[in-house]
Amino acid sequence: MFMAKYTSWLDIRKQLSLVNPELTKIIDTLNPSEKYRLVNTSCGYGDLVMDRGILHKSLADHFPELSYSSVPLGVFLDKGCEVFLETKNRVIPLRLLMPGDIFGAFEVTDYLFHRKKPVRWSISSGARSIFILNKLSDAIALKRLRRKYSFSSMINGKHFEDHWSLFQHISADKTVDHCWNSQLVFFTEHWFKHFGDPAWEPFYNLIFKRSWGQAQLSVDRTAMVSLWQHVLDLISERGISPNHYMLDTVKHLLLIAQRKGIGYTPTIGEETLFPAERVTNALIDVYQTKYHPTFMYANSLDVIKEHEQVYYSLSHPCLLEGIPYQGKRSKTVMADLRGVKMLVDTLRDRAHGEREVGNLLEHAMFQYYHVEHDPCGEIQESQVLPNTDSRLLTQLTKCELPFCDTSIFWRGAIQIALG
Repeated sequence: MFMAKYTSWLDIRKQLSLVNPELTKIIDTLNPSEKYRLVNTSCGYGDLVMDRGILHKSLADHFPELSYSSVPLGVFLDKGCEVFLETKNRVIPLRLLMPGDIFGAFEVTDYLFHRKKPVRWSISSGARSIFILNKLSDAIALKRLRRKYSFSSMINGKHFEDHWSLFQHISADKTVDHCWNSQLVFFTEHWFKHFGDPAWEPFYNLIFKRSWGQAQLSVDRTAMVSLWQHVLDLISERGISPNHYMLDTVKHLLLIAQRKGIGYTPTIGEETLFPAERVTNALIDVYQTKYHPTFMYANSLDVIKEHEQVYYSLSHPCLLEGIPYQGKRSKTVMADLRGVKMLVDTLRDRAHGEREVGNLLEHAMFQYYHVEHDPCGEIQESQVLPNTDSRLLTQLTKCELPFCDTSIFWRGAIQIALG
């Protein structure tokens, strides 16, 4: 349930200090009075704090002091969130924000310099781009879930895109005592009336620093445009003429390897991004899944631990640029995967004499997987994946169910890691 109320700095100081000590120290120095109000907000799993650039109605209607910016400055205090774009056909994950991360810095910077631009993206409480590897399409099992959690027959689990709504309804079960909630705090307009005051300079400098961090992603992608043209020339020199879908995919893989692109990683039972224990138990006890409950969510190499892997799937693409329509592909996913591997290997071969291209691939390791056997021996079978990544069989609820190596996600999967 979405709830919000005004609060003071002293009321939220201790909680913020646990997740963002830098910001806490700066505000302590300012010693703000009661007039510097904040809006303390509690969200259920899947609540949209921002929906395609529109602030949640409860905030927009009842807290006019947040109208100064298209995205008022905020910090999640105890859980994470996902920033994403939603088009007619798909959801495109952009970034994960963890407890203590500041959002809205770029838009507040615009406000300070008397600019206000509309935004199109959304922010969900918890992970938005999350799914379980196996299909949830068994009609009898779904009926048990609907009866237990009271959701519409329109919601099913056949496609990965359906799983988020399913998890929301499981999370919202009111028959249990503890519900998954995230807490975030917004800064009201009064905090931004001291631009130019030397005493407030550290506060605004921190906002500018975070704003530049957001802008840097766009700057890096712009730099990639010119470099990408050089990559295309190298591919053309080898007499290779791949389709646009393959080129878009390789470009995205290189962005992932540069810590600038999004792939997917398995959860390990943590509650930071979704109600892992409740959903896991529901799928084991109520749905009675036949496979180990392995959940995947959108993530990047700059968030996970060193030497951990990120996955990209040709069958469940998360391209920021390009249109992953089936019509752009080869006759089989295996053929597409071989084509992607050939392009990456070609670039790696040319990287020895090309410093800029070499920098793109430096330390990057790619492994290729598919649900079917590859007679050419270039692609590994997905059934071996738990041997290379123990996270795929790690959840809060331990069980002896088998790993879902036939998942659609493994039909043309690439594992990316940094060595």
